[in-house]
Amino acid sequence: MVAALVGGVLVAGGVASAAPTSSPAVENTIGFKLGCDGYEHLAVDIADVFHSTGATVSAPEKVVAGSTFTYRVQPNVMSVPTGGHAGRSVGKWTRLKYDFDIPAGVSLVDAQVVAGTSSNLSGVTPSVIRINDGGSPDGAGTHLRISGNNQTADSNNKGGNGPSTSKNSDGGIEVGAGKTFRLPAIDVTVVAGAAGSTVQPKLRATDGDSGAFNSPKNAFTFLQYETLWPGYWERYNCSPRDSSGGGLNAGGQALATVNVVSQAATTTAVTSGASATIGQSTDLIAQVSPAPTGGTVQFKDGGTDIDVPVAVVNGVATLPHTFTAAGDHSITAVYDGVLEFLTSTSPARTVSVAAADVQTTTALTVPSSAVEQTSVALTANISPATDGGTVQFKDGGTDIGGPIAVTAGGATLDHTFTTTGSHSITAVYSGTAGFGGSTAQAQTIEISSSALSTTTTLQVPAAAITGSAVDLTATVAPNNAVGTVQFKSNGTAIGTPVAVSAGVATLSHSFDAAGAQSVTADFTAGAGFVSSSASAQTVTVSDPAPVDVETTTSLSVPATAITGTAVDLTATVAPNNAVGTVQFKSNGTAIGTPVAVSAGVATLSHSFDVAGAQSVTADFTAGAGFASSSASAQTVTVSDPAPVDVETTTSLSVPATAITGAAVDLTATVAPNNAVGTVQFKSNGTAIGSPVTVSGGTATLSHSFDAAGAQSITADFTAGAGFVSSSASAQTVTVSDPAPIDVETTTSLSVPATATTGAAVDLTATVAPNNAVGTVQFKSNGTAIGSPVTVSGGTATLSHIFDAAGAQSITADFTAGSGFKNSVASAKSVQVSVADQESVVELNIPTDAK
Repeated sequence: MVAALVGGVLVAGGVASAAPTSSPAVENTIGFKLGCDGYEHLAVDIADVFHSTGATVSAPEKVVAGSTFTYRVQPNVMSVPTGGHAGRSVGKWTRLKYDFDIPAGVSLVDAQVVAGTSSNLSGVTPSVIRINDGGSPDGAGTHLRISGNNQTADSNNKGGNGPSTSKNSDGGIEVGAGKTFRLPAIDVTVVAGAAGSTVQPKLRATDGDSGAFNSPKNAFTFLQYETLWPGYWERYNCSPRDSSGGGLNAGGQALATVNVVSQAATTTAVTSGASATIGQSTDLIAQVSPAPTGGTVQFKDGGTDIDVPVAVVNGVATLPHTFTAAGDHSITAVYDGVLEFLTSTSPARTVSVAAADVQTTTALTVPSSAVEQTSVALTANISPATDGGTVQFKDGGTDIGGPIAVTAGGATLDHTFTTTGSHSITAVYSGTAGFGGSTAQAQTIEISSSALSTTTTLQVPAAAITGSAVDLTATVAPNNAVGTVQFKSNGTAIGTPVAVSAGVATLSHSFDAAGAQSVTADFTAGAGFVSSSASAQTVTVSDPAPVDVETTTSLSVPATAITGTAVDLTATVAPNNAVGTVQFKSNGTAIGTPVAVSAGVATLSHSFDVAGAQSVTADFTAGAGFASSSASAQTVTVSDPAPVDVETTTSLSVPATAITGAAVDLTATVAPNNAVGTVQFKSNGTAIGSPVTVSGGTATLSHSFDAAGAQSITADFTAGAGFVSSSASAQTVTVSDPAPIDVETTTSLSVPATATTGAAVDLTATVAPNNAVGTVQFKSNGTAIGSPVTVSGGTATLSHIFDAAGAQSITADFTAGSGFKNSVASAKSVQVSVADQESVVELNIPTDAK
């Protein structure tokens, strides 16, 4: 019989049953140590050893009682050491075997090695067999063994566990010294026991002394061959424990728990209505009892699927469906079943589907205009013409009068409009036997008044300042119109209505919020006039310009990080009372959400997920009263977690000083001195030359510096196989040039002749020669303006806003960098004037003016 593992269910011949007998497989990994008692051939008891390993089990959480299912056990990796007992070298492990208990309460069907799941094994190809307590193949045995032809280690003082044992010869599964290996996974197929029981895969640790420390029945045993002539053989019996005197650890407990459940029978019934109409949606409803925990229902019409299966919720499945053919339809519902509930099919239910009513159209005839308080005829015509049913006329969705009976396809309503303006009229036909209802397309009637029309216009300022009063003026024509004007801002009334006098109404108003304000004016007419409204006008309201406090942002990050391990990224904002948030970024991409600044500091705990150089920045977005700023980028070198190799340390020896162009030796010392690899020397983070091979624990590079200044020298040791890379602490070499002759510079100043308070102007200093390096401090009347500006390409420019009127004497002082001399520009004068102010003219008109 061919068997396959499908979602934790063993499927024979590739065909699954209607209702599942197993939940999907869940994978669980348990790490533990194997404590191994050592015994050397020729009767020498040697030191115990403990190997870190574990097991991964893939098994369903639930199975049905009596069902056949498969679980998988995969031993985790272990490593063979290179150093053995008494200073000898290990050659290999041989005669490996790994035993597992067959869970209580099940019937074993089969156990198979899973191809492609082992690594770094040699010798006999691994297989899995069923054994008894003595280690011999036995169809009634209670254990499973992974081995090579059941060739196992003889325990010397404890005996062996199997028919083919040896204390001093090769055999079975082997692994070479220094290798990390994995024994193969096994698929174990069993028949579940009674409902309410559990299935618990375990290592062998329950028969006799198999769970004791140092027993040939221990779950894992092997021989270790050590190569010093004439060769030494050491037997190891290993059980899951952390110390020789301690109890069994997690490896000696259940590696997984599978709960065995029962499967209840279900009944399904179609409970929806027995009638429907072509073209009209109706709900098909199925009731599953007892209410299952999931599954779907497939509705069928005469055996043909209707749409797709519908999920069962609280025992009910509902499918909206529109029938397309008249007559009797035989509807059934098939429940597909879930783990604890069997499938079932409902009895057929007959749904009688009737033909649809004849579709009608309704046309509306109304006059295009009328005068208020005058009766007009509203007429609806139904097609095809019929007697019966009613028409409800509506004005903007509101019923006009009562329904009008339809005669010979027509219905007419005489109606008097009492309000002026546009009226949207519709007619809704109710339908009658054999004829469907319909609604006419809306028609518009313009209702006018005999009163005198008016127009209202609005005058407002284009801009305003919060807290400062401005005049809003409405002009009503004709100018003898009587009534009041209600001013509004963004739809909300401003103050009380203002009486119109000689065609004008004025309101003095102070806006209290900045932003665009849509101002309107609604004229409410008195007797003999018609009300009117002015078109909206926009007033742009702004707050008085605040003077934001300048900020600076600096960034503190670790030089290195490990992928998956959180590190703190800290931004410091000055002054420390600044409010706002900091957005951290890595290589230009935002990390997390903005972090609020508290007492001048914002910290983000972040785990990098990719190795490599990460350029980290911090952008401070200021709150009210402060200016935003950004920190300079800092580099975090992110690496993956180091393998389990020999740790190394690297130290660096460099001269304290050097002269440009003169070679000096840079020497890195790597410990231990047998470490293999190369050293990359760096100056200020940039590689110097090619990597230098380490020999006898040292690597030396002869190097000539080509630039003066403090050079931060580092040495990064890149390890070869078996060692961990390391870096030396940075050492500083102060490099100087032969005494240079500083280049003379000249500085000239360009400023505008005039400026206005509150408006920014550019102040520009030009430094010759144009390769000069340094900064320029601009001053006004001898006082520094802003911070020094870096010279780039021979120029430095400062955008500045003068806050006081009068003559300002502007100077520019160039502070030179290395190789250049300072210079000062001649003073230039800027005449600063006060910005123009808004003016308001108020007009007072006597109340008795004609």
